[in-house]
Amino acid sequence: MSMTMLLEKLSANALTMIDGELNCPLCEYMVKRIETMLASKANETVIINTLDNDCKVLVSETFIESCITIVNDYTPLIIHALENKEDPRHICSSIGACNSTMMSVGLLRQFTILGGELDCPLCKYMVKRIDTLLNSKANETVIIDTLDRDCKVLVSETFVESCVTIVNDYTPLIINLLLQKEDPSAICEKISACTSSDNIMKPAIKKFGQYIANLV
Repeated sequence: MSMTMLLEKLSANALTMIDGELNCPLCEYMVKRIETMLASKANETVIINTLDNDCKVLVSETFIESCITIVNDYTPLIIHALENKEDPRHICSSIGACNSTMMSVGLLRQFTILGGELDCPLCKYMVKRIDTLLNSKANETVIIDTLDRDCKVLVSETFVESCVTIVNDYTPLIINLLLQKEDPSAICEKISACTSSDNIMKPAIKKFGQYIANLV
């Protein structure tokens, strides 16, 4: 679908966002827009700022705030899906914004949490997300609240509670390592969520205190 057709679709639907939910026309527009900006090497901050500005043009004044909230919540997830080669045509189905008989579950499967453990794909997502939020001067409370909201989109309903627990347990540790200038690409190996050779899940360190004790 062309950008012009998407814009017409958005206009026709007037972006009536009930309860602040991401709807299909807006999602399709965001995926197309983000894909184009990633191809031009734009980073997450630039992409979010651009889409926030789009909200002020594309939607009526009544829905601008809801549009911006949706952009801020879902853009990192769409970027992650595109960078992991998720089919752009299926992303909106994957995150539940559009109905489709050809729903892709690749994005959801990446964050299937077994036994309440932090696995490699979720860890890498958390590190990247936290690094971005730290660069925007977000504090720990804001970061945890943001990741808790991400859990509701990243994983199926069955795993949301486990995802939130993992976020609450590991975010302070990841923040601490990033503030100590630990290489972001090495953090998930350091806390045993990833191996050096692959992304197979390994049992992660259970508590922040236990990890710190091992460093002493």
